[in-house]
Amino acid sequence: MHNHHNFAWREEHDGEQYWVVRKGATPAFPGQKGFVGGTMAEPAVILEGIESEESKLAMYSTIHVAGRVMGRREATGHIDRKTGEVKRAPKITREMMDSKVTEARVKLRGAGVDESPYCYK
Repeated sequence: MHNHHNFAWREEHDGEQYWVVRKGATPAFPGQKGFVGGTMAEPAVILEGIESEESKLAMYSTIHVAGRVMGRREATGHIDRKTGEVKRAPKITREMMDSKVTEARVKLRGAGVDESPYCYK
């Protein structure tokens, strides 16, 4: 099964057909291995779906990444493109993000501050 969280999939659960949308989640059917990314400064986890009442109620879904604690615009701020006026100051700077990933001994090859470890739980 394809492991993408932004599509709807036609699935059968308890003998009924459903459209399952896993926005913010990923499939975790019994025995299915999955990958859950942490922040760019924390480890990821490889997991395996199990058969349980909780799994069944969740339509065999689990999280797919660390949850956000701030929105992208909150992190980056907002600058008027025409005037250059700072409408909302950024909460995260490039220096903050670079310091955090360097401390975690991660080599960052590309990402905006909206993906900084500070933006995630």
